[in-house]
Amino acid sequence: MPAVAIKQRKPVIRLMLNNRFRNMPRWIIGWTVRNSMITNRAAKTSQVMNRATTFVVYAFVGRYLGVAEFGVLSLGLTLMYTFQIFAVAGLKLLITREISREPERTNKYIVNGTIAVMTFSLVSFLALGLFVLAMNYSTQTSEVILLLGLALIPYALTNICEAVFQAWERMHYIAYGNVPANILKVVGAWYILDNGYSIHYLALLFIVCYVLVFSIEWWYMMKNITKLHIEFDYQFTRGMLVKTLPFLGMESVIAIWASIDAVLLSKLSDEFSLGLYNASAQLLVPAILVIENLAFSIFPLMCRKFDMGIENLKNVYEYLVEALLAIALPAAVGLSFLAGPILLLLYGGDNFSQGAVVLQLLVWILIPIAFTNALGQVLMASLQETLTLKIVVVNMIISIVLGIVFIIPLGVIGAALSTVISQGVNLLQHYFPTAKTLRGINLWNVFWKPMVATLVMAGYLFLVSNMSIWFVIPSAALVYGVCLVGILILTSGSIAQFRERYFLT
Repeated sequence: MPAVAIKQRKPVIRLMLNNRFRNMPRWIIGWTVRNSMITNRAAKTSQVMNRATTFVVYAFVGRYLGVAEFGVLSLGLTLMYTFQIFAVAGLKLLITREISREPERTNKYIVNGTIAVMTFSLVSFLALGLFVLAMNYSTQTSEVILLLGLALIPYALTNICEAVFQAWERMHYIAYGNVPANILKVVGAWYILDNGYSIHYLALLFIVCYVLVFSIEWWYMMKNITKLHIEFDYQFTRGMLVKTLPFLGMESVIAIWASIDAVLLSKLSDEFSLGLYNASAQLLVPAILVIENLAFSIFPLMCRKFDMGIENLKNVYEYLVEALLAIALPAAVGLSFLAGPILLLLYGGDNFSQGAVVLQLLVWILIPIAFTNALGQVLMASLQETLTLKIVVVNMIISIVLGIVFIIPLGVIGAALSTVISQGVNLLQHYFPTAKTLRGINLWNVFWKPMVATLVMAGYLFLVSNMSIWFVIPSAALVYGVCLVGILILTSGSIAQFRERYFLT
């Protein structure tokens, strides 16, 4: 996941299932979605692993090559991740749905899906080349972007394998492919940079990792699910592509929204500014991963509670948003206090400390992200995925306008402001329809407990801010944790009631 893809990507599983179960009772839909989410946890774990190892590679690049090269790599990865959406063309979700319904047609979907994504991958690579030409990037930046673009083909083919694994509920094969590739990514990046090789070799390493994942997953698919035999059907392929348009539309808008600030900054400023922005954004990734995965894990429960009634859903929402804020608030305050030292600790070099102000601005998006992850789960659990698509479209348009307005006069600071404001707008768009669905939301009830604990932590940070960061970070976390747990126990009435409420026992 690129550093700038910090706008949460809404799951489209509800959109995928809606057509199939349009006429079924809601309790059946909720049960189906819940089980789909549970069986996808292995795939989700692989995604987390991919993002975590990319985070490590970014840290290596910062320490070995500096801000400008960091900006080049992050731009290349951002564009690669964006064009991957077009290379896959939404077929992963469609093939997962269709094979789960008709497993006997697995081979036909593999063959025709493979041909389709190879075609779209080539078209996407050509489109990427035209985009690079139009943006008039430097020679080094253009070369790195185009090298990374070669990974579109193995990535798209891997998505066919993973669609089959998900349909057959064999997601552990996804981990089998990703674990060795991620080990290679980290070890290979360290070797390349430690021996003084250029960033071009790092781009080649990413291609090798994608090819490795595809090779392993294809082998497991052929060995354990189906023996491939060619049965190309033009009309069948054409029908698949028509059906996939809703998925492609949703994912394309989300991808463009996620990358717009980086693309505008790369055009209206330079690689150094982009490096500062993305280096700061990368520090938010661990907190965002925790927020997204916690919301993901609660989604099946939300589906079940929606089937039982709005009040039940509202109770789970309050539990979820309180938990997410308990992560987002201390992370935002802590990173704001320690922005400069943490940037130096992770990336090294005084140049990265220039991004402290950027980080102090960007870090506040964690709060709307926490809210919108909870609010978005409510909208999807209550079958309002069409509204989610409208929200994302508005977010994309607003990001483009704000980016142009702020980046031209303010540069990287303007990009950070644009990101914060667009996340605020995203929060408002989620809040009002969710409040209507839940018949009112008591924000203070879920906000005050983590807020009080965070304020205590902020006071502690103010007192010890001149001490070693190795002491400050764990001690501040301990102060926050003790304070929060104490508040939760007091407001619950007893330790037993605290455990019952917050551990769902």
